[in-house]
Amino acid sequence: MNDRTSGPEDRCVSRYHDGELAPAERQEAERRIAASRARREELAWYRRLGGALRHGAPAQAPAGLAARIMQRVRQLRTADPPLVALLPAMTRLAAAAALLTAVAIGGFLLQRASRAAQPRTDRETRLVWAGPPSLLTGTELHIRVPDPVRPFP
Repeated sequence: MNDRTSGPEDRCVSRYHDGELAPAERQEAERRIAASRARREELAWYRRLGGALRHGAPAQAPAGLAARIMQRVRQLRTADPPLVALLPAMTRLAAAAALLTAVAIGGFLLQRASRAAQPRTDRETRLVWAGPPSLLTGTELHIRVPDPVRPFP
């Protein structure tokens, strides 16, 4: 028997109950509430809830709850350490891995920089078209080829 939807027009019952509507909106909400049994039931529910919240007794924790919580805390203290206890060791391991990675990258960049500082000995190759006559006949092509990159020592 719940024909309510979640659209903004159906929040009018809650807003009506809370007194948040302008006079024209209030009249429209009263019309909708009068026309719908589900909205009347919803308004009655809001009124019961409001009354219970205003006049209800403060909530009481079940008997023995504090003792059960403390017992569970003592059990957890004596149990195997959780993963959080391993966090300091994992942090040191991560720091060592980061340092090793930084040293490796620094060595690679240093080696590349030292190679770039060395003079290059390029060689020149002369190609002459030797095929059938075409537009390329008599054309010479000069290509400068750098030394191949030496492998890591």
